[in-house]
Amino acid sequence: MDLTLLHNAAQLEKQNCFYTDDELELLYKLENGLVETKSHHQVMEDLRKKLGLSEK
Repeated sequence: MDLTLLHNAAQLEKQNCFYTDDELELLYKLENGLVETKSHHQVMEDLRKKLGLSEK
């Protein structure tokens, strides 16, 4: 069991090394609901409005 925990901790450290500190901070905020997000549909709707396009 200890070996499994050590292995999981090592994998976590490897993943954390892949991201910058800013990216890790943003991931933390996203995972904990600290950043307001929009759905893909809402983003596309906003883009169509901004570009003056209408759905056909």
